[in-house]
Amino acid sequence: TIIMVENDKEMIKSADYIIEMGPKSGKEGGEVMFQGRPNQLKPKHLTYQFLYHIDDKLKPTKPKKQHAKLTIKGAKANNLKTIDLQINIGLITFITGVSGSGKTSLVYDVIYQSYLKKKAINCDDIYGLNEFDQIKLIDQRIAKTKVNDTIVVYCNILSELQSLFAKTDLAKSLKLKKADFSFLSKTGKCKACNGLGKTKISLDFISDLWSKCDYCNGSRYNAAILDVKIDNHSIADFIDQTIDQLFAFNLSPKINKSLKVLQDLGLGYLGLGQDLTALSGGEIQRLKLAKSIIIETNGKCLYLFDEPSAGLHFFNIKDLVKVFNQLKSEGHTILIIEHNESMLKAADHIITLGPGSGPNGGNIL
Repeated sequence: TIIMVENDKEMIKSADYIIEMGPKSGKEGGEVMFQGRPNQLKPKHLTYQFLYHIDDKLKPTKPKKQHAKLTIKGAKANNLKTIDLQINIGLITFITGVSGSGKTSLVYDVIYQSYLKKKAINCDDIYGLNEFDQIKLIDQRIAKTKVNDTIVVYCNILSELQSLFAKTDLAKSLKLKKADFSFLSKTGKCKACNGLGKTKISLDFISDLWSKCDYCNGSRYNAAILDVKIDNHSIADFIDQTIDQLFAFNLSPKINKSLKVLQDLGLGYLGLGQDLTALSGGEIQRLKLAKSIIIETNGKCLYLFDEPSAGLHFFNIKDLVKVFNQLKSEGHTILIIEHNESMLKAADHIITLGPGSGPNGGNIL
């Protein structure tokens, strides 16, 4: 018996039985929307739409006239066979091919390393990097973080919330500053759990256990900070919301702008206080993209992605493609390692490596 969590179109069609969960993500999910054979799916089911009605929904937007290309001569990292290629600046290009065909070698070991070292690395020459003000690598890895690193901290939304609470009359009367409203600060955090919202129980022979802090009830803050309210909500109450829920409070234009970016990438269901370590690879990649957009890119950027569709249903892929097209309309260039059929329909250009893996790959097909 084989049970599979899967979003690949052909894999789903080959199933004997399908269970579709939903209707949406996070707190808005968790229900069984359908169970049965693939041919019993109805148009109302998202998976039916994914399997049979996607061809006309993901198409590249009309590209602007091109004036420059990123040109690579003699790329030879790992199994690459000293290949020459050009990537159109200002468009969406996909790098495809079987596993081990050289896609990662081309994107990471040639293009990205050449950018970092400011000279040709693992290739004879590379032209066009000067067309970009910066290159952003958006992959499924995230830097090692502290236990209390959360979405609200990572996307700099906590800082904006701190500013709002520091401006309240009660905060001013108590002489509380912006820094005091961080659960990472000495004056703001709960002393019992050190701002984690949970305490560790060490046990012999088995893994440590974590339980909600009895003193702050998991809020991470001390009582003085929790007494300060906006619309009868403490800062901990806002952090306990999902991205969609906090957006509805309309706290400030700057906060809503950041939240809207996360929503556009289909992440509105995530809790702001959720630990980064609990996110999937696909969620991490979209979160990193959201942060790069929130920070605002100065000038033209080359975005490098490694299978951003990983773990995503077609419902989520549509949101992702919409953001890619928006970045393209702003003059940025997107280079994506990808296999997902739905994603490939949004490409302006495709480069396929192969024909095989390892020593049998490394050629442009």
